[in-house]
Amino acid sequence: MGLIKEMGTLDELWTESAKGTASGGKVFLTFTSDWCPDCLNLVPPATKAFEGLSGPNDIMYLFNVGDKEVWRNPENPLRTDDRTKLTAIPTIIDMNSGVRLVEGECTVDAVEALLA
Repeated sequence: MGLIKEMGTLDELWTESAKGTASGGKVFLTFTSDWCPDCLNLVPPATKAFEGLSGPNDIMYLFNVGDKEVWRNPENPLRTDDRTKLTAIPTIIDMNSGVRLVEGECTVDAVEALLA
């Protein structure tokens, strides 16, 4: 079973995800918030699916985008950074393939297919 880890800063996220990719495992970045209903509905089934489908070197990083004001700022680094270019949450990015699920695409079935 893989590891699920919460990240506190973007620098920490990029450092850790680079290590995870180098380990040969699958690396998933999951961007959510505690004020977003879609996010709150996604995280439990997504982490459960990850626990069931992941290999020993796989890792899912959870990153909270902050409060609504921070998230909605067009200059938010999550929106402007070329590695993320987030437009909506929740967003899950497969760092190995570049495939991403955004907002309404983050269904349990789609997440399970991405993780498999």
